Amino acid sequence: MSGLRQLVELVHREFPAGEALDRIAELCALDRYQASQGIERAADRVAAHAERAGLCGVAVHRFPADGQRRWWTFRSPRSWTPTAAELSVIHEDGRCRRITSYPETPCSLATYSAPTAGQPWTGPLRELRPDSPDASLAGCLAVLPSAERLDEAIARAWRLGAPGFAAAAVSGNGDASSRVGRIELDPESQMFGFSLSSSALHELSAAARTGGRARAVVDVDRAAAMPIVEGCLPGDGGEEILLVAHLCHPRPGANDNLSGVAALLGLAGALQRLSRKPGFPERGAGVRFLWGPEFVGTAAYLHDLVGSGARPMPRWVLNLDMVGENQSLCGGPLIVERSPDHLPSPLDAVVEQCLELLPQRSRSYTGAVAADTWTWRSTPFAGASDHGLFADRSIARPALMLGHWPDAFNHSSEDRIDKVDPEELRRSAAVAGSAALLLTVPGLGLAAHAEGLVARWGSRRILEVAQQGSEAAATRPGFLDPWSREELGGLLHHTAEVAAKSLSAGQGGRRPARWLRRQAAEHARLLDAPPVTPSPAGPSLRRRWSGPLNLRALGEDVDSAGAAWLAGFLGRERGAYGLLVALALAIDGRSDRSSVIRRAAYASRLPVELEAAHAFFDLLERAGWIEETSRPASRPGS
Repeated sequence: MSGLRQLVELVHREFPAGEALDRIAELCALDRYQASQGIERAADRVAAHAERAGLCGVAVHRFPADGQRRWWTFRSPRSWTPTAAELSVIHEDGRCRRITSYPETPCSLATYSAPTAGQPWTGPLRELRPDSPDASLAGCLAVLPSAERLDEAIARAWRLGAPGFAAAAVSGNGDASSRVGRIELDPESQMFGFSLSSSALHELSAAARTGGRARAVVDVDRAAAMPIVEGCLPGDGGEEILLVAHLCHPRPGANDNLSGVAALLGLAGALQRLSRKPGFPERGAGVRFLWGPEFVGTAAYLHDLVGSGARPMPRWVLNLDMVGENQSLCGGPLIVERSPDHLPSPLDAVVEQCLELLPQRSRSYTGAVAADTWTWRSTPFAGASDHGLFADRSIARPALMLGHWPDAFNHSSEDRIDKVDPEELRRSAAVAGSAALLLTVPGLGLAAHAEGLVARWGSRRILEVAQQGSEAAATRPGFLDPWSREELGGLLHHTAEVAAKSLSAGQGGRRPARWLRRQAAEHARLLDAPPVTPSPAGPSLRRRWSGPLNLRALGEDVDSAGAAWLAGFLGRERGAYGLLVALALAIDGRSDRSSVIRRAAYASRLPVELEAAHAFFDLLERAGWIEETSRPASRPGS
């Protein structure tokens, strides 16, 4: 074969989009809680489809679901299969009206709700508003009228004695008034909870104000295990790349993440068929496919199978999480979340080049320019899915995610198959499959293209920083902002170094690396960006946590004040998670706090609040997760 474009077009044609939609429709009917009867049935069906697609060594591994720490700091999920649940309101005149029921309404029962001891629970309804004074809720069902800071409201209701609650995880009017959002409790929760549409919550609030009572029934089975499914297209050597898609989430979960599950199943068959075509080059490295519960399934695979030597550590990882969205309905482009900057490799450049080469269905009026109706964006690493485990320095494998964001229907009852675009699913799968072939089949000629491909990719990244940085302002007091005038030169230099090291990882030459560094320096000169003056070196930070980073376990290992700070910070905004991950991953055993903060800001492209960063380092130290060589006289960077 010749030409990368022809390869991408070939995989695009070979992917069975209709069959993938059938798999999504089949699995949408199952509630796939992380350790439940539903996910066990889904795992068995995925395994059967994987075998029919031609994968070798297909297996379903089942793990205990007892909530114990089994894989470094990762706990196995608690076995939890809801069998029936219902919430009704009893009016003063004795009328009983059902508000919601499970399984009829998807997402209506909060995950990990406690059962009602085999009999209906009844009690008064009480509204708990953010501005209402605390009062005993013993024996009452708490009605939480606001979707904002819902975790805090639930914790408050439990503290005040409520055995259960009802809330709307999705706020909104019009089309969103009937949408039910997912609510997840702690696996050890002793509460039960119901997630309602905003219109149903309004009715329940009215009943609470007029003296209504609630009747609730929750039945739960706890016999299921936690499954993961694997299969492989073997290669000639011992190396492998890994394609992963998480299988969990309540139904329907069409985009999150049955789109990724179905994309991998379709790719397995497509890659197998391509390998049998006359003249197609032989695979050098193997391609392994993995399906399981998000985070914990990958942790179990890495700890028990890779850690024991039963499976090789993958060289590269592609995570497919929410890859089939209809962009016009769901509201978000296809996202390439790049692999972390501290693990430079050709992976990002290969995937983005495959995206550029996808067939275009539309053209401009004259036909001179491609003008398709879909779009994609590249973003910095955040690590909020399975690829995040591989970024940790204990694993240290370049890992990239394909997905979509934003998505108006994510984690709700309306994440149905009607929101899936088969052509978007095909595009996403074609990118992942083409990249997998380029990385595992030497005869396709990636080595011949790698130097120019990575150099052009790096040049685009440098230009993007320069363009965005052209409007840089002075940094805010108390922050280290990578987009400020003071840091722009450093950010350009950092971007060039990541690209240059990606060339080295791909066996590229020195001349393109020098060319990239000159570009960054010239842009810094044109933008009048001053060089970064490093702070005096302080004590170095050294990690002590076990296995991949796990912020949930950090909250368990630190004192109560630290756990409260961590929960509060993560609840402030969506970028908080990515920022804390960036700070933790920037700890390399050699750098002091100031250097770690700067590197995290450059890698995440997020402004770092210095006080919060130091509070996070202090928290890590109190938990025993990091150590400093000595206590500095004053905090660097502040």
